[in-house]
Amino acid sequence: MVASYIGGIAVFLIFASVVSLIAPQKKYKEYIDLIMAFGLILILITPIGSAMNFLRGASISDLTMTTAGVTAPNVTDIEQAQMTLVLHQFSNELALHLERIVDNDGQFSFAYSEFDLDGSTDNFGAINSITLWITERNVEPASRPFIRVERIEITPFTRNRDVDEAAAEDARIISLRNSISNFYHVRNEHINIHVIN
Repeated sequence: MVASYIGGIAVFLIFASVVSLIAPQKKYKEYIDLIMAFGLILILITPIGSAMNFLRGASISDLTMTTAGVTAPNVTDIEQAQMTLVLHQFSNELALHLERIVDNDGQFSFAYSEFDLDGSTDNFGAINSITLWITERNVEPASRPFIRVERIEITPFTRNRDVDEAAAEDARIISLRNSISNFYHVRNEHINIHVIN
């Protein structure tokens, strides 16, 4: 009897420490610790209830959450809320890394991003798609010399036309998309990039 009682307390303390470690944010740690403390108090007073039952013939175990007027928490709702918080925090961290990738690329400035993350238990947190909004980086024009000589180019008739600016812009976006794809291991067709004017 005593061994099972001490074993139950030990198992609960281990469970409480694990729950405290996997708390999604520090601000929820105090609430989780409070709930775990109430659970420990209930486990500790269980033998007292048995002793009172022996002495009075009544049981303290008759006091349940329903008789006390407290509705029991829905475990699935709590798990879903925790998973949503974890996905939101993970999405914020991914956005910070994506901003660094865009800044390191040097051709665009990061504006906003959205990550479509998988919320299923089988593939939790996997990136389904990335949508990125970027702006053209403001490049300051180089100072013009006092005397300027324009460059003259003579192109032979066999030379192909120069790539127009739209195609060059597409090449820059393709390069950025490849960088993002390599970093996040997401296929290029699942990365949408929009340039904001």
